[in-house]
Amino acid sequence: MRISNLHELWFTSKDGLRIAGKRWDSRGLARGVLQIAHGMGEHSGRYCELIDALLEASFTVYANDHRGHGRTAASLQNFGDFG
Repeated sequence: MRISNLHELWFTSKDGLRIAGKRWDSRGLARGVLQIAHGMGEHSGRYCELIDALLEASFTVYANDHRGHGRTAASLQNFGDFG
């Protein structure tokens, strides 16, 4: 795995929640841009192998941690679930 070109970012939702995100720049001239939306109980960091393959195929990749997930959760007690 050779993930590189990582840029961490934050953006604010319409209702004021700060959301953690990441961008990986393609290796070489970009063929396109992809957004990864993780599943329930996951976070953007679970997709390292996929991201590496996409970068190798010359895609720029964005991913964010949804509400209550990963670095977007306010605390360990605020992780999202359906329970």
